[in-house]
Amino acid sequence: MNEFIEKNRRLLHIYSVTAQSTAVVLLILAFIFIATGRAFSDAKSGSDLLNLLFHLFLSYMIPCSLAFLVAQFIKYLTKMDSKTAWILRHGAIILYVCAFFVVVNSIWQWLFYVVVIKHSVLDTLSTIPQKVLCIFVSLLLTAIKALILVGLGQILRRLLPVIKESKTLV
Repeated sequence: MNEFIEKNRRLLHIYSVTAQSTAVVLLILAFIFIATGRAFSDAKSGSDLLNLLFHLFLSYMIPCSLAFLVAQFIKYLTKMDSKTAWILRHGAIILYVCAFFVVVNSIWQWLFYVVVIKHSVLDTLSTIPQKVLCIFVSLLLTAIKALILVGLGQILRRLLPVIKESKTLV
């Protein structure tokens, strides 16, 4: 692994800077979106506001935190010091929270469009098998996203001590 890191140190540094820059830009865009008041002026009711907040969190905060995690992980791999950044030490928890919000958002979207708006893609489908297929695909995509995030959290939680141990041996 050390040979790979030494051979690709420059490329890994570029990846790290790019991920961190992308995260900062996403964070700035989220704050601009909130500061201009556009997020809240378009909301006509409490459910619209909640929908906007979920959209803001999923569209900006989850990719931002994942980009910061990737950047810090690459920095941790390429630097010889064994001190991890705060976001990397708590990376597994961040990924679990992101998975939780992906599941909550999926449930909220179904409730919002089916119960609150009383319009859904299910109304346009004519047969029961089509409706069941639509629900199954939605559940499958949500489960895949959540399981990927939880799996990455598990990998990160188990990988960091191994990397730290290998750095002390070198």
